[in-house]
Amino acid sequence: MRVEGPVKPGLRMECADGRRLVLMQGATPVLFARQRATHRGLHYARTGRYASPFAPLRADRARAVAEFAAPGSAEWSERWAAHAEVELRGAAEGPLHAGEWLLVPDVHRWFKTVNWPKLLTHDPDRGHLTWFGYGDPVEDARDLLPLRALSAPEAPRVKAYRRQYREGVLPPVFAWWISGLNSPVVLDGHDRLTAVLAEGGRPEC
Repeated sequence: MRVEGPVKPGLRMECADGRRLVLMQGATPVLFARQRATHRGLHYARTGRYASPFAPLRADRARAVAEFAAPGSAEWSERWAAHAEVELRGAAEGPLHAGEWLLVPDVHRWFKTVNWPKLLTHDPDRGHLTWFGYGDPVEDARDLLPLRALSAPEAPRVKAYRRQYREGVLPPVFAWWISGLNSPVVLDGHDRLTAVLAEGGRPEC
């Protein structure tokens, strides 16, 4: 999709010397990071102040899309991409800025099956992401960085999403690729992510 503005988005990555990065949402810092000198990963710290730029998804919307097309199908992904476009274009503190944007499923097979369970057991607010291994802790090899702490699997909202997952109607998790982190982050769907993993599944992204 083509976006005409703004030049400076509400949700944006800023950088400074010393390999330092900060993800800002408006005037609020939501993630600090520093790339390792060896260029093999980064250290990060979440502030707990991130807010999704999407409006909360209602269960009837999820069921309506699932009735329109089989979950996981190309038509289903296209319908949710259209939903994401509307939400992002209307978000004052979202990531869109002037230029070309692509909304796609995990077309490059970025997400590895072996790394999904790590998010439920190892997702610290202050941690490390490894890019290439080289003796780093195995649990630090993760493919997706949540921008806030994941809720407990038994939290009420997560339990509602777990029911949707079992019914086969759960919407996807929306991720945003940030090149400076060499990782996608969870833009919207933290509780949906927890729900799918708690059910032993793998989320559509």
